Amino acid sequence: MILTKAENVKELYMIEMQGEVQYSGPFDGIRLGKLEEDGQRCKFMIGNHILKGKLEILAKPLCLLEKLNGNLVLTAMIKKKIIFSERPAPIPDHSKQIMKRLG
Repeated sequence: MILTKAENVKELYMIEMQGEVQYSGPFDGIRLGKLEEDGQRCKFMIGNHILKGKLEILAKPLCLLEKLNGNLVLTAMIKKKIIFSERPAPIPDHSKQIMKRLG
């Protein structure tokens, strides 16, 4: 088995949250919500709820490997994670209207 690097290695974020996201269909290509990053602070709007969190740099980055023709290919690096440690808060009505316009 040979480990190679893809031409365009993506940088991905890890998301850590309390609880779980419930969805009955496949996750492939679905838009879960809107994520906003402002320096070290992050907001994640899902449906009628908002989660507030913080951005943290991982002490040891993670690699995302893909098996291709019996070999491993490095396709992405995960160097940061977003931690949502608080419970979701309801979005006020005026924010809901803005979210609908943003699609």
